[in-house]
Amino acid sequence: MSRKSEGANNRAKARQQGARRHAKVADARREFHHRQSTKLIRDNQAIYVEDLAVNGLARTRLARSVHDAGWSSFATMLEYEARMHGQVFHRIGRWFPSSKLCSKCGAVAASMPLDNILAAAFRDDPSRGREGAGGGVRRPGSPGSRCRGGRRR
Repeated sequence: MSRKSEGANNRAKARQQGARRHAKVADARREFHHRQSTKLIRDNQAIYVEDLAVNGLARTRLARSVHDAGWSSFATMLEYEARMHGQVFHRIGRWFPSSKLCSKCGAVAASMPLDNILAAAFRDDPSRGREGAGGGVRRPGSPGSRCRGGRRR
């Protein structure tokens, strides 16, 4: 459109073509979000979504991907789909210490050194890497954990 002179009919046509392309992409994204949110709600009893700091993520090298994903609109769709189907939906705050929380007793660790997570993951199942051991959640009795395998209170 920058090569078209102002006020020309070809500029108006180029503007309409660009608007049509943008609308097509937006409609495809919206349709995908609707399908995925419906599938997630029907397949699960409860959905918990972390409230992400999208502006902070957008300052990284993944900025374009972050903005293209449309995370807030997807979370909004999940919320109204859950309400419509009578399912549980909760937003978890970004400062909630989910990685530091013990899965057995609910104790929160003071710090979370990465080598403790990796050591626990490789000790439990070396083939699974970092996602082993419950996705990086501290196991009872692991270094730095205050829990010794007690029951959840």
